[in-house]
Amino acid sequence: MREVLGVLDRLITRGVEDATDGLDHVGIIFSGGIDSTLIALKAREFKTVECFTVGFEDSHDFRHARIAKDKGLNVTEILLDLDFLEEALIDVVNLVGEPNPLAAGVGVPMYLASKKAREAGLDVMLCGQGADELFGGYWRYVEAYVSNGPEAVAEWMRRDVATADADNLDRDRLVTSANSIELRFPFLLGELVEYSLNLPIEYRLREVDEGFNEYECVDNVEGRRFVRKYALRKVAEMNGVPSEIINRSKKAAQYGSSVHKHMEKLARIRGFKEKARDSGEQSYLKLYLNSLIR
Repeated sequence: MREVLGVLDRLITRGVEDATDGLDHVGIIFSGGIDSTLIALKAREFKTVECFTVGFEDSHDFRHARIAKDKGLNVTEILLDLDFLEEALIDVVNLVGEPNPLAAGVGVPMYLASKKAREAGLDVMLCGQGADELFGGYWRYVEAYVSNGPEAVAEWMRRDVATADADNLDRDRLVTSANSIELRFPFLLGELVEYSLNLPIEYRLREVDEGFNEYECVDNVEGRRFVRKYALRKVAEMNGVPSEIINRSKKAAQYGSSVHKHMEKLARIRGFKEKARDSGEQSYLKLYLNSLIR
C-alpha cells in the first residue's frame, strides 16, 4: 500500500506541475472537496495559487472552503443570491444551448469562478475533474459493485474516463473559455490515468467491515459498507488536507453550491411548476431553463 500511495502522490504532483508549467499565478475551481483541495495544496508548493468558490451562504462548498481557508489557502468567495443566480443561468444556458439542469447546475459555479478569476488577471485555472472516474467517487459505482461485482465497476470507470470529454469536460471548457480562461485537469495526466485504472479496485472503491473507523464517509448499501476514493483520501492525508475535507461525503457541484436547490426555487417563483402541471411536462425546471434561452 505504501508503495502505491507514493507512486500516486508523485504522479499527482507531476500532473499539477505539467498543468502549471510556465505560469506564475494559477486559479483553482474550488469546492472545498478532497480533489480541488489536494490540487490547490500541490500547486501552492511551487506557484501562487488563488482558489475561487461559488455558492449560497449556507452551502456545503462554502463551509468546507472556509476550512481550507483557515489552513492557509487563499480563497475568494463568490456569494450567490437568487437574482445573481438567474443572471448567471441566462449566460450558462445560452452558452450550453439547451435547458439541461445538470449542465446548468454544474456550469454556473465554473462560469462564475472563471469570470472572477479573469477579472483578477488570470488566464489558466485547474480543477479536480477526473478524480471521481479514476478513484470511484460516484455513487453509481457503489451500486454497481453490489449489483455486478468489482470487475464490472472497474470496466465502468475505464469507460467513463474514455468518454469524459463528451460527458463533462467539453461543457466545462465551454463555460470557462467564455471568460477567456483555459481550464486544465491535473488528474487526467496520461501516466496517472493509466496507473490508477490498473490499480486493484480495493485501492479505489474499498469494501470495509463493520468495525472500520478510519474514515467517517462510509456508504452502506444492502448491509455492505464502502469507502469511495480510498487511496486518494490516503494521499490527501499525506499532503495535509484537513480531516473535515477528507471525510466529506461527495457533493456534486450543483448540490455542494446549493445551485440546484435554488434553481428549483426560481422555477417555482416564476410559476413554472404550475405551467408544467397544466401542460403535462414532467420537469418544471427544464421549462424554466428553456425560458431563459434567447
